[in-house]
Amino acid sequence: MNLQLIDALQSGFIDKVWQLYAEAFPESERKLPKLLEDKYRIGKVDILAIVDENRKFLGEMITVKQGKLVLLDYFAICPDIRGGGIGSKALAMIREYYRDFILILEIESVNESSDNAEQRQRRKRFYLSNGFCSLDWEASLFGIRMEVLTYGVQIDFDSYHDIYASTFGRKLSDNVKLYDQTQN
Repeated sequence: MNLQLIDALQSGFIDKVWQLYAEAFPESERKLPKLLEDKYRIGKVDILAIVDENRKFLGEMITVKQGKLVLLDYFAICPDIRGGGIGSKALAMIREYYRDFILILEIESVNESSDNAEQRQRRKRFYLSNGFCSLDWEASLFGIRMEVLTYGVQIDFDSYHDIYASTFGRKLSDNVKLYDQTQN
C-alpha cells in the first residue's frame, strides 16, 4: 500500500482529521481545532492527512514547528486499520518529510502506575521499534507526566519548551514544565 501525507486543509480532509482527533485523544489533551488552524495559517503548524493511493483517509498527523525542531503533537491511525503497519509507514514518511529537522514526540510516561499501563508500554515499544529514543528527562504537560522521544538526537528541556512558548504563548506554555521526580 502506498501512503501519502497531504495538507488536510488544502485537500479537503480537515473534517475527517478533526473527527479522528476527537475520537483518538482525550478532551483534556486536545487543543482547540481553531487554535491549530490559526497556527497553520501562520506557518507554525502542519495538519496532515495520511491517505492511500486511492485517497482513502487512514489517519492524521499534526506537527508544531519551531526552528529546527518539529513536535509530532498528534498522530492517530483510524481504529479499524490499526496494527497493520500503517503507523510505522507513516512514521517513516514523517521522518522523510522533516528530514532536515529534529523530530520530537511525547507519550504518557511508563514510569508511573496508571489504569492504561499496558497501552502506554505498547505505545512506547512502537515508537522505540520505529527508531525513536527516550530522552533522559520527562515533562509535565498540564500535570500529566510525559516521556519525550526524538529520532536519535538529544535536546534539552528549554529547547523543547520553546516550541510551546513561541507557538502558543505563555498561557499554554506555563503548563509545560520539566518533570521533577523528587515530587513524586
